[in-house]
Amino acid sequence: KQLVDDTRPAQPMKPGQTKRLDYEYKRVGVANLFVFFDRHRGWRHVKATERKTKIDFANCMRDLVDFHYPHANKIKVVLDNLSTHTEGALYKAFSPQEARRILNKLEL
Repeated sequence: KQLVDDTRPAQPMKPGQTKRLDYEYKRVGVANLFVFFDRHRGWRHVKATERKTKIDFANCMRDLVDFHYPHANKIKVVLDNLSTHTEGALYKAFSPQEARRILNKLEL
């Protein structure tokens, strides 16, 4: 997600007019957003991170298994094609036993 700021203040409104905003902006940074949602129960969760590394992804999958769905037998996860979204990311972040424990609950 690109973080932006206005370069000029909004023009004050006059009677009968709407507020005028300039389309020009300046970039002030970026953030990575991991978005989880479950359409069946109307639930969503967003986790913002500074980067989008394999470690960040692995921690999100552990949170999904341990905190958001601790009693689930299997969690179906739909991912985009980002190169960090792999089973190997969990093995990079955790011990083999911990990675396998998490992956056994996930269907990627």
